[in-house]
Order: sequence, then C-alpha cells, then structure tokens
Amino acid sequence: MEQPAERTDHRLARDVAARLGISPLTARKHRENLMRKLELHSAAELATFAVRLGLPIG
Repeated sequence: MEQPAERTDHRLARDVAARLGISPLTARKHRENLMRKLELHSAAELATFAVRLGLPIG
C-alpha cells in the first residue's frame, strides 16, 4: 500500500505534467534529476529553494 506522501507525490507529478503537456513519469524524473543536481533531499527542500529564488510554487 502506498504511503500518503507517495500519493501526494504522484498527484503533484500528474498536475505538473498536465500543465506542461508531458507524462507524469517525465515530470517526476525531471524533479528527481533537479533535486539530485542541487543536492536536495526532499520536496520541502526543493520548495524552500524555489521560494528563495522567487520562483512560483503551485
């Protein structure tokens, strides 16, 4: 059974993918690669990083 965080992760990837016109798997993979390159370990760290840069979230 999926954990609540995993379900949220899949839903967010699906929403982002729909907005960008790409598959949810592609959206998730792009986020994973970005987090790896920035040495971030959680979605919360990624969101904090985006806020510090002044990027829109959501």
